[in-house]
Amino acid sequence: MKRDWNVVWDILTRTEAVSGKDGSLSPKDFKLLDLHVVGYHVALLSRAGFIDADVEYSTKGGSVKDFKIYGLTWRGHEVLEAFRASWSSWRVVGITPSIEMVMRYREHIRDFFEDPKMKRSTRVEAPI
Repeated sequence: MKRDWNVVWDILTRTEAVSGKDGSLSPKDFKLLDLHVVGYHVALLSRAGFIDADVEYSTKGGSVKDFKIYGLTWRGHEVLEAFRASWSSWRVVGITPSIEMVMRYREHIRDFFEDPKMKRSTRVEAPI
């Protein structure tokens, strides 16, 4: 599956809204999005250290069966701050960028997602 920055943004901003409020997010909070797509991105964000989440995998194929997101990590807050800073600078010149535009032109944000520890496969696998 291809990484979708709009889904990433949606997960991160929703997670920020519940962080520190004794709340959490689960599949029911993403009703308008496909569970398979959201689950895949939740697993990626959790493995990359952006969110604190429990991810349950199905026994068939290792796809995400269920998840619970508890909040953003320090790194998750940092990447949201970097996204927002990029949006602000683009809007000064009258452009409303998509997440894809920000990621293409801002090296310091891309560094968050291309940590050498995460250079392995981005395929979500079931735990052994």
